[in-house]
Amino acid sequence: MAVGDKGKFEAGASALGFAYQFRVALNRALDALPHGLDWQIGVEAADDVEYVSDANSERLQLKHRADGTSLSDASVDLWKTLRIWCVGLSDGSLEISTTWLYLMTTATVSGDSAASRLGPENRDISGALAMLRKTAATSTNKELQKAIQAWNALTESEQGALLERVIILGTADRVEEVLDKIRRICSMCVRRVHLDAFVEMLEGWWFQQCLRALAGRRSPYISGEELDGYVSDLRERFLPDNLPIAADIETSGVPDVNAFAERIFVEQLRLTRIGAVRIGDAVRDYLRAFTQRSRWVRQGLLIPGELEEYERRLIEEWRYVFNRLADELSDDALEDQKVAVAKQVYAWVEEASAPPVRAMCTERFLIRGSLHMLADVIRVGWHPDFEARLVSLLEPVTS
Repeated sequence: MAVGDKGKFEAGASALGFAYQFRVALNRALDALPHGLDWQIGVEAADDVEYVSDANSERLQLKHRADGTSLSDASVDLWKTLRIWCVGLSDGSLEISTTWLYLMTTATVSGDSAASRLGPENRDISGALAMLRKTAATSTNKELQKAIQAWNALTESEQGALLERVIILGTADRVEEVLDKIRRICSMCVRRVHLDAFVEMLEGWWFQQCLRALAGRRSPYISGEELDGYVSDLRERFLPDNLPIAADIETSGVPDVNAFAERIFVEQLRLTRIGAVRIGDAVRDYLRAFTQRSRWVRQGLLIPGELEEYERRLIEEWRYVFNRLADELSDDALEDQKVAVAKQVYAWVEEASAPPVRAMCTERFLIRGSLHMLADVIRVGWHPDFEARLVSLLEPVTS
C-alpha cells in the first residue's frame, strides 16, 4: 500500500469511528427519551460514549471492525478497553458500584473465551477472571503490556468487582445498522414520506453538537432536555404549514463576496449604492435561501409547483411596493432621487415583510434570499430603471 493510500485509509477509518460513536450515542439518547429527561450523554468524555443519570451510569467503548474479526482473550481491543477501566478504578475516576461498563464491538466473540463469559446473559465471572489472569501471566505481546500492568495493579477482589460490571456485546450493529435503528425510532415522530429528511436533520444537529463538544465549544454532555427540545421543534417543522430549516444553513457565515461580484443580483445592489456590509449580508441571504430551497427539493418536501407559486406571490408584493414608490418620481427625476427610491424599495426587502413560503416557515433569510434570486434573473429590481440599466450592462460591446 502506498503511503498516500495508507493515510487515506486511516483517515477514513477515523471518520467512520467518529460517525459510529455519534450514532450509537444518538441511538442511546433516543432510547432514553420515553423514560424521562433527567440524563445526559457525552462523547469522548470518560469513554467513547458515556450515559449519566441519577440511577446509574453507562460507559461504552466502541470498536467498529472489519467483517471476520474476532475478540479473543489476547485481543488488543479487549485489553486496551480493560486498561481504561482499570486505571479509572485505581485513580477513583470510575465509580464501579453505579456504573455499567460496555465493550460494544462489531467483531464476533470467540467461543470459550473470557469475553463470551461476560455477555449480557449466562455470565460466568469467575471463569472470565481465571482466563484473563492466565492471559496476563503468559502473554508476550508488547501491545498488551501497559494494559496488563494496569490489570495487575488491581487486587483480586477489585478485578472481580470490575468484571461484575463489564458487559461485552459482540457482533454489534454496524454503523449503517445503527442508523436503521434511529430511523425506526424516528418513524414514530414524523410522516413516513418525510422520514429521510427528518433523520438527516436530526443527525446533522446531533453531529454538530458532538463536534462542538469535542472542540470545547460547548458542554461535553448533551442533556435530555436539549434533545427533547430539538426533536419537538423539528417535529413541528414537518407539519403541513411549515418546512424544516437546516441548522448548518441557518447558522452559516458570510461567504466570499468577491465570488459573487459578477452576479446580476449584486449589480442590482450596487445600483442602490448601499454599503459593502449590507451587500455581504445580501449575498449570505441569497446563498442560504438557494441552498435551503435546493435541499427541500432534494428531500421531496415541497408540493409540485410550490416554489413557482411562492415566487409569483413575491413578485406581486414587490410590484405594489415598487410601483408606488416609483410613481413618486417625476419624468425628469435626477439620479440621486432615483437612488433614494431604490434605497426605499430595498429597505422593504431587508425588512422581509413579504409573505413566507408557508405560514409557519417564517425565517426572514428565505424571503430576502428568494427576492435576491428573483433579482438575479431580473424578474424584480430595486432601482426605478433597473431593467434598462441591466440590459445595457449585459449587452455585448460592439465596435
